Amino acid sequence: MTASGVGFNHAPSVVQLKNNQSFIKAVEVLQSSEISVDALCHANSIFLDGNPTDAIRRGESQVTSLSGDFYYKPPSPSYLIALLDEFIDDLSNINHFSLQDAIVYYSRLIKIHPFTDANGRVCRALMCALLPAKEGLYVSALYRLHVEKSEYIIASEPYSVSAKEYIDSEFWRAAEKWAVEVVQIAFAKINKTHSFLVNQFALSANGADCIKVIEQLWSSPIVYPPHLSRELSMPLTKIIAILQQLTHHNILVARPMRNPAGAVVFECPAIFNVFEEIDKYLLKK
Repeated sequence: MTASGVGFNHAPSVVQLKNNQSFIKAVEVLQSSEISVDALCHANSIFLDGNPTDAIRRGESQVTSLSGDFYYKPPSPSYLIALLDEFIDDLSNINHFSLQDAIVYYSRLIKIHPFTDANGRVCRALMCALLPAKEGLYVSALYRLHVEKSEYIIASEPYSVSAKEYIDSEFWRAAEKWAVEVVQIAFAKINKTHSFLVNQFALSANGADCIKVIEQLWSSPIVYPPHLSRELSMPLTKIIAILQQLTHHNILVARPMRNPAGAVVFECPAIFNVFEEIDKYLLKK
């Protein structure tokens, strides 16, 4: 859902698409190398379109609540590198990174507040990079979208810049429970729609190719035939025939493009609807 650039319709789609792509790229950067100050700076620069060497905060800062009230004064810039080195050393000593570890080190890095901006995004990207590939653990990082920011701030408050132990909190327990519910609902909706889409082609002569295209639509619900041809390594003529067949079955809708003239893209309303339903649940207050 994140990779597709759809969903999360509370923000303008073009902005959210960029945010989604930046988040994925930051996670990939943090997964592809050892966690280091440079890697964290690289992730921060991705979110801010900046230079990694300029990422570390050079001035004093303060964190405020949603209402603008003073909440927390992070450490002075002169302490940041030492605190980050200690943070990374402690992180490297964890053999099996759990959700509770994620909560501790997420809150700890938030308290260190090493960057001028995008501290929360870097922290969430780091946790997603380190957590096992379980959807519930991944989605739990989004729980803060589901509640008042003050609750999230209160839950993070007990952690210091050198915290190592998890402090039990109803907020974090609720986050895990909510994430499991979201994942169950999301997969139920996705599986139901996917079955409806692919079952129509189970016995057709080119059913396997049609299903392959439908599976690709979950990553990109809007497709441009030449791009899809390259993505799936299929001849363009074959791709066009499949897209026309899916359009005939009301799975796809053709949309004219302004440039190049006469070209069309194909979108899948059913998949968009699924993402919109999940989106509404994610942000339901």
